[in-house]
Amino acid sequence: MEKQLQRRWWFCAVGMVMLKAVAHDKRCEAPLFGDSTEAVASYQADTDRPIAMLKDACEAKFSREKRTQFHSAGISDVEIEERYPAEIATLYFNALRSKLRASAAPSSIVDFSLDGKQFAENSTFLTLAGMYIKQGNLEDLYASTQAVLQSSYSATSPPKVSLLTDEASREFRKHLLSCQAHPTYGQIGCPVTIWGYATICTQTTLFGVTKDLPCIHVVDGE
Repeated sequence: MEKQLQRRWWFCAVGMVMLKAVAHDKRCEAPLFGDSTEAVASYQADTDRPIAMLKDACEAKFSREKRTQFHSAGISDVEIEERYPAEIATLYFNALRSKLRASAAPSSIVDFSLDGKQFAENSTFLTLAGMYIKQGNLEDLYASTQAVLQSSYSATSPPKVSLLTDEASREFRKHLLSCQAHPTYGQIGCPVTIWGYATICTQTTLFGVTKDLPCIHVVDGE
């Protein structure tokens, strides 16, 4: 009888430990998600980062739940244990961004000029490098500084790729603003690499002429 009571007590104790291990941790409730005010504020400063990821990172850290998604992004248990939620979530966000970039098909200004319509029909995800310039409301990517200058001072028009950047990552949009404000790059173009989906956009020129043409809906860049 005594042994049966001991066994029951042991199973109850184990059960309580297991329940405690998977129970919801109150630290994972908003607004701090188990982290410091400064760390959460820094994470939220990048508006592209989803807040829900902080909650998942908190549960992965303190409740040992929802770790599969972090493992799939290459984040180990050791990294989760050594870091706090905001940093874990940032690692995950950066891993997703890296995977997205790695999936882009390399292209060039000339290739896009030739095959842009086909790319747009298939919503092809591409990466291109070139010189970014904004003139009025028009944003374009040229192959070189010489091509930018040629477009401004020559009757001939070099190949270019039109860009839509309104929904690009905040970090990249900030970089483009810096380019535009630069006394030199603002005139001759700023070297960038972009990642985005080919699509058809409606463009209005400085003279009020509207036309549809293949362009890149930029997701991210550097």
